[in-house]
Amino acid sequence: YSDDYYRPSPDDNPQGPDTGNEKVLRGGSWKDDYAEMRSVNRETEKPAYFSNVIGFRCAKDVNP
Repeated sequence: YSDDYYRPSPDDNPQGPDTGNEKVLRGGSWKDDYAEMRSVNRETEKPAYFSNVIGFRCAKDVNP
């Protein structure tokens, strides 16, 4: 995690820094307030941390 990672990062498929002790959590969860629910929200956490409010959502268009 780096607060300014996206300033110098490549536009296409940024891989993240080569070193560090934290990972990035993006977006919000059902427990967050409206300001944190945005998909651009970024927070840090230790790689081994887990919780029932961290994960991802699969979505499919109902119109094939």
